[in-house]
Amino acid sequence: MEYPRELNLDAETEAALIAYLEYEILNHEAERTTVIEDLKRWQRDYWAKPSTEQRKFPFLGAANIIIPLTAITLEAVHARTMMTLFGLPQFVTCKMAPPLDDLSNPLENYLDYECLKQVDIYKAMDNFVLETEKFGTGIIKTGWDKRVRTAVRTVGEQDEEFEVTVKQGPSVDAVTNANFVMPFTNQDPQNSRWVGEYHNRTLEEVNRYEQDGLFKEGTYEKIKNYYTQYNQAGGDSYRQEVEKLQGESPSYPKFIQWYEMWMSFDTDKSKKLKEIVVHYHRPSRTFMSIRYNWYEDLHRPYRHANYF
Repeated sequence: MEYPRELNLDAETEAALIAYLEYEILNHEAERTTVIEDLKRWQRDYWAKPSTEQRKFPFLGAANIIIPLTAITLEAVHARTMMTLFGLPQFVTCKMAPPLDDLSNPLENYLDYECLKQVDIYKAMDNFVLETEKFGTGIIKTGWDKRVRTAVRTVGEQDEEFEVTVKQGPSVDAVTNANFVMPFTNQDPQNSRWVGEYHNRTLEEVNRYEQDGLFKEGTYEKIKNYYTQYNQAGGDSYRQEVEKLQGESPSYPKFIQWYEMWMSFDTDKSKKLKEIVVHYHRPSRTFMSIRYNWYEDLHRPYRHANYF
């Protein structure tokens, strides 16, 4: 199984799509500034680090301890939630009507293996649930993933290289609130005029995505010189704040930033909107990938939940 075929738009349509994306992304980055600042502030409350390393009032060296009440409460709730979800030996349960009821146990075992081993749903749910508990909203993304690696083996006295597909199948990932993008005029990802996420990856990861078939051939060479440390707005601003709080700021970061957008657009001048998936690199105005939405029901893969 491969990724769906790429779309090749004519120059006029491509220019119109670029203009539309630039307008929408620019407006959305402006409207979500306050939200990003709130997320950063809530993270600072969670970590509860002192504003100064050494207090000078009421005397030099006075106690500088802050009790992280938010973290204490949240981590207790998070532990209970994850235990409820994953504490049982059987993660998936199925109940099938006769005459297929004998297949319930084999189907449960299969789905258990797929969810826990292949998809690694625990990692995705851990991040998703934690953000839901912290911020009141969590976003999760379901999809399909393919990863290809190149191996070299010595045959006789010669080295031969060949490709190995190390993973191919469904995927589940948590999307951070800071990276999730959707117009504030819309509330439902399925009915929004567009929805997606902001990506920030290393040069090596971008090159690997192209080899896996996610991006168009030649994408890496075209955009590799546009790497930057961080974009000072949006998700990068939040990411920097988290890395600083955790003490994990990279000493020499080199990242490529782009937007993944699930949207409707007239791709062939037929005046009919088509459901497409776009990976767009803003600094170079390059389409890393454009495809038709490949799902039968044309759903977008983002789901969000509110905390109760």
